[in-house]
Amino acid sequence: MPEKRLFLKSETGTRFVRLRPLTQAAIVTTTGLAATWTAIVTAVFFIDAINAGSNRDQVARASQAYQERLNAMSHERDNRAMEAQAAHERFGVAMAQVSAMQSQLLASEERRRELETAVNVIQSTLRRTIAERDNAIREVAQLNTELSSERAAL
Repeated sequence: MPEKRLFLKSETGTRFVRLRPLTQAAIVTTTGLAATWTAIVTAVFFIDAINAGSNRDQVARASQAYQERLNAMSHERDNRAMEAQAAHERFGVAMAQVSAMQSQLLASEERRRELETAVNVIQSTLRRTIAERDNAIREVAQLNTELSSERAAL
């Protein structure tokens, strides 16, 4: 870069500044670095802003998915509670039926005992009646024998 002179004119006089090639290079480099730094910082800022928006969207989607999962679990819990209630009611009905069957079974057992007792009474009465009949038959046979012997003696 060739040496340059910068003339500054004012009301009181004119002045000039010499810009040597090294000074010009320093000014160009500093300006270039400042422009590059500004571009990089601006790009990083915009990328972060875009990522932040993306992160917010991800957080919102995750929150929505979490809420949906909570709602699904709540619905499933309610269904399980209703199933448990229905099972409890069916269990109550089954227990009532078992109780009724047990009552019928106990009544049947009691009736069977009563019938067994009645059969035993009838059997003992029948044995006694058979014994009385056999005694009566023997007495009739003996009386017939005595009657026959008294008729023969007459």
